[in-house]
Amino acid sequence: AAHFAVMVRDACVLTAGPKVVARALGYEVTKEELGGSEAHETSGVPDNFAESEADAFLQVRQFLSYLPPNVHEPSPVVQCDEPEVLPPARAARLRDIVPGNRRQTYRVREVLELIVDAGSFFEIGTTQYGASQVTGLARLGGRSVGVMANDNCVFGGAMTADGADKVTKFLDLCRTFSLPVVAFVD
Repeated sequence: AAHFAVMVRDACVLTAGPKVVARALGYEVTKEELGGSEAHETSGVPDNFAESEADAFLQVRQFLSYLPPNVHEPSPVVQCDEPEVLPPARAARLRDIVPGNRRQTYRVREVLELIVDAGSFFEIGTTQYGASQVTGLARLGGRSVGVMANDNCVFGGAMTADGADKVTKFLDLCRTFSLPVVAFVD
């Protein structure tokens, strides 16, 4: 299995084609219906989707920018102008996002964006597979970290079987490349 798989929206991933299905099951189906991007929104096969091949390459480059050259070396540290303490304006925005009423939902990705280095959160697993769990790479003080959170807007953030598989794959990635993991749990 790959550490990161990107599928271009007009691509297809399948193990048997329409002719095999027609012969085995007796009905016609297109390759898009069998293995197009819409079919894989909930399969867990791709981690992310790309609108074009160029977008796919951009995502792969960004993904690789967080990782070391190999598993025996540390991840690269990038120049960071972020203060060590959350600036008051971002702290106030954080207080505004998270509601005082525990029955209200909020956008956990906004919380992550405020806490990690500005613009550094790269979500892995943008499909609907395991949607109650948010996983991605980010930087804190210029250092690469894995970030995971439960999304209370999807099933109240409850862990599903698909979510557990998504998190397991993500934690395996972080373990393989010795990335510390920051977990946000609501």
